[in-house]
Amino acid sequence: RVLEEHTFEHRMTEMLLYIFQGKYKSLKKRLDNRKDSLEFFMEQAGEDNPLGDYLEQYRGQKDFSFKKMVAGIENGEGALSDNELILLMLDQVVRDKG
Repeated sequence: RVLEEHTFEHRMTEMLLYIFQGKYKSLKKRLDNRKDSLEFFMEQAGEDNPLGDYLEQYRGQKDFSFKKMVAGIENGEGALSDNELILLMLDQVVRDKG
């Protein structure tokens, strides 16, 4: 019983329920108003920036993520652009820290 009911996942669920109890409307409002992840990344890159221009090709894709972008680069063909090399190196750094 202990192994089934006292897992880390179970404890985290209890903690989050306690913290956010009665705050559904506030949470829903925050979730509804958050930016699309691609739009956020493009905004952070800034206008007239090579990275922002590169990210433009992903506009309209459903469920954009850094992992999906890296997977696309890894599965692509041809020579890598400077942006693609930087993104692959960044992914490697993130993997090494994880």
